Amino acid sequence: MATGLIDISLTAGVLTGTSALFGAGVMCPEGIAAVQGLGVDVDGSTINFVTRTAPMGAVGANVAIAVFNNFNPDFVRRVIPSAWDHAAPDRILRAHADAVSGPLARALATMPAGALEEYASLARRAAVAASSDIGGRALFAGFAELPWPEEEHLVAWHAAKLLREHRGDGHVAL
Repeated sequence: MATGLIDISLTAGVLTGTSALFGAGVMCPEGIAAVQGLGVDVDGSTINFVTRTAPMGAVGANVAIAVFNNFNPDFVRRVIPSAWDHAAPDRILRAHADAVSGPLARALATMPAGALEEYASLARRAAVAASSDIGGRALFAGFAELPWPEEEHLVAWHAAKLLREHRGDGHVAL
């Protein structure tokens, strides 16, 4: 069913794909291992807090608890702020991205010719446009401060993170 100029029946696939790309990167076993290799005590459930909080800097547990409003505070305290005792947030982000790059590139290489470039370009435009609305969106704002990567697959992943956090932070912003 079309509404105005936007056919909303087409949006579900984009939203699903963007969420899947976001999650695939965050939960990538190579990324988890890379962060563990820095001495940070993370697993498949706590990597989420460390890599999504890191763009805001070495914040304390209360900041992380505030932005992860719907999680048990004790669960967040398991890794924040102790993660920063082992590695600086920028070092964690760099190690995680470096480790995730190969698996993401291989996974996205299955897309039809030109599709990754088109998705990365459109998703980046959407993420940049969303930057005009950061009120109450601390996780989004942290990622928006990071530089854009050059490789198309990492541009797509960074845009997916931004779009995911803009949507997710909206629960707190409202």
